[in-house]
Amino acid sequence: MMDYTAKAAIMVAADPNTCYEAFADPDRITRFWFPRVSGPIEPDAHLTWHVGHADDAMGIDVDVVSARPGIGFDIRWGTGDAKTEVSWSFHEKGPLTEIRVTETGFQGDDETRISKALDSTGGFNQVLVAAKALIEHGVDVNVVDSRAPN
Repeated sequence: MMDYTAKAAIMVAADPNTCYEAFADPDRITRFWFPRVSGPIEPDAHLTWHVGHADDAMGIDVDVVSARPGIGFDIRWGTGDAKTEVSWSFHEKGPLTEIRVTETGFQGDDETRISKALDSTGGFNQVLVAAKALIEHGVDVNVVDSRAPN
């Protein structure tokens, strides 16, 4: 069985630590991605990222596997038995930082795994563009709040 991978990357005009903190700091990540998170990304943290502001908003379990400030972090996330592994890395390229994300471990038949990988690839590209807008320009573009219903 083939393992499908979701991948996305972007160049950001900031140093790796600034880029890392945009994801690790709850006050920053909520400005461009999940509108409510239960805490910072730090080693061995068990978090919940909520898709809405309401008390009953769906939450996604997030287990931080590793966290290396300015370098990257690895999480295992999802609901129930459908958890996947996501790795974020921050690479200094002169005055820029390349942010890379990969997700693996999709479950189901081939068609389902391909669909999930493609959906994640699109979603992560939106997240990276929104993070870039915040980091470089201070503009809040929350992709979860702005997501159009299917």
